[in-house]
Amino acid sequence: MHDSGVECREPKKRRSTVLKRIPITQWYDNYSLEDPNTRTELQIDGLEESTCFLRGLIDEEARLLNGEYRRVIIGGLSQGCATSVFCLLGGFPEDDKIRQLGGFIGMSGWLPFERDISRLLESGEDESETEDDPFSRDDEDGEDIPGNIQAINHVRDVLNLPALQNSSLSYLNTPVFLGHGSADPKVSVELGRRMASILSDEFGMDVTWKAYKEFGHWYKVPDEIDDIVCFIKEKIGVQ
Repeated sequence: MHDSGVECREPKKRRSTVLKRIPITQWYDNYSLEDPNTRTELQIDGLEESTCFLRGLIDEEARLLNGEYRRVIIGGLSQGCATSVFCLLGGFPEDDKIRQLGGFIGMSGWLPFERDISRLLESGEDESETEDDPFSRDDEDGEDIPGNIQAINHVRDVLNLPALQNSSLSYLNTPVFLGHGSADPKVSVELGRRMASILSDEFGMDVTWKAYKEFGHWYKVPDEIDDIVCFIKEKIGVQ
């Protein structure tokens, strides 16, 4: 790979609610890995701070690449995957400036606020339910806002970003690779599979999904690494 580099960052220590406020290294406080939708209010501060850091890092890397955001790839493992995919969906504060990234690589992760996002996406499919849906909103002209826009604006609200003022989600054209061990004892492969389905089927993203048979909570060598290399070559065009 020519003119490329890898930037690896670790999260800072945060107090864990589950571990009785003991400081541990994590991107945000998470109450349950069995059901990440439990007590999502604990996740907000850490997600906002961590994604703000990631956006700054993306801007910094893009500046080194003459402003070419499509040469920047982000991703992560486990909670790092969850944080970075939420950052990808949230986009940047200025919705009039398109920043489509080169790609996303996630391993053994999940989609934060998945239940809320799914509910909003479903409300856009069935307009008859929007009157009773507390998440459903109309625009200034009284027209229904598409479910995918509602879902993205919910992500942006969690991240303390302004709502999108236009219906362009072209930055979600970023190709995505998601890999997960089928025997993952910490983060169920079903969480990864549901994330892949939402990104692909609901947001229309180009998603490559790989489940690795009888593998646990990590990236599989060499299989997953080989698949990631193929993804980078075929979907992103990096040789």
